[in-house]
Amino acid sequence: MKRIPPYVFLAVPVALVAASLVALAGSSHSVFSGWSFPVHYIQRAMGQNYRNLYREEDRSALIKFSHAYHAAEVGAECSQCHPGAQASDVSDDNVLARMDQCYACHDQKTTDCQYCHVEAAEPYSAFANPKRELVFSHKQHTVDQHMKCETCHAGIEKKGHENVSVLPVMDNCMSCHSGVKANNDCRVCHTDIRFIRPDDHTAGFLLSHKEVVAASSSTNC
Repeated sequence: MKRIPPYVFLAVPVALVAASLVALAGSSHSVFSGWSFPVHYIQRAMGQNYRNLYREEDRSALIKFSHAYHAAEVGAECSQCHPGAQASDVSDDNVLARMDQCYACHDQKTTDCQYCHVEAAEPYSAFANPKRELVFSHKQHTVDQHMKCETCHAGIEKKGHENVSVLPVMDNCMSCHSGVKANNDCRVCHTDIRFIRPDDHTAGFLLSHKEVVAASSSTNC
């Protein structure tokens, strides 16, 4: 009888590892989404790392700025401080206000730098331009769809500090992306789908969700 080479016995575990790595990379998530083993553990291990990979800078540590004061009390328009937003097509564009926009109102010669800057002295740190995995076009929403900035950045006129709290939350997106007015497939907006599906959404979830939850609840994801 011919002896079976040892590498044959390694084929199955190697295949499982390769499948897990593909799912982890997010390139074929839909193919492996029904596998409770790799998806369950990948989601548990990696889901918490989303904010670390796509961390937004706490800009209140660099700049003293109040949207509430500028929007509600001064009456400034969003486009005055963020003039590049309406032409932006990708989420990685830096549409943050620059000093030139600030000096349109603040006198450059008489304004003390410490009025806005938290750091004690120059050189002052520039805002980071974070890596984002979202597919988003300000131009499509504000110019093509004629949407107001406040539609997505709801409540920004009440924000007292410049930090991550001024960014839209998913509930704001879902008010339009409900599957009726706009597509609600996660992949329309998300390019890195490793972290989207909760780890309890295993093989049997789709059936139970359709039969029980979706039929009796109006709550969205």
